[in-house]
Amino acid sequence: MDVFFSTLVLSSPRAHLIATGEFDAFAAVGLQRRLERAVDRGCLYFNVDVSGVSFIDAGGLSALVRLNNIVAPYGGSVEVVACSSRFRCVAGLAGLGNAFGIDLLPDEPPARVPPDLRGHHTDAS
Repeated sequence: MDVFFSTLVLSSPRAHLIATGEFDAFAAVGLQRRLERAVDRGCLYFNVDVSGVSFIDAGGLSALVRLNNIVAPYGGSVEVVACSSRFRCVAGLAGLGNAFGIDLLPDEPPARVPPDLRGHHTDAS
């Protein structure tokens, strides 16, 4: 079990959140209060680094969705600038990749096409 840890750096109107460990519903409750205080202090643009998140559930995702819903009417945004493969997968399954600006394709090299098949098309009729 990885303990959840977060750092929130404020430089109004911007904020940078770094989260590591297990980002579950219990962790989200305390973080949500901190995020709301950051908004109260004038932060509307949030960069989020969840590259160290080893687990995320609906509660963790909902904290970020809620934050986005709070700042969006004022022109603000929440952008995931770095994420773990686990976060990418769960956000993608939840349909939130575009909402957070996440590239949902894995960081793997493209499949190699054998040289003898390059430029050839097959007809499946």
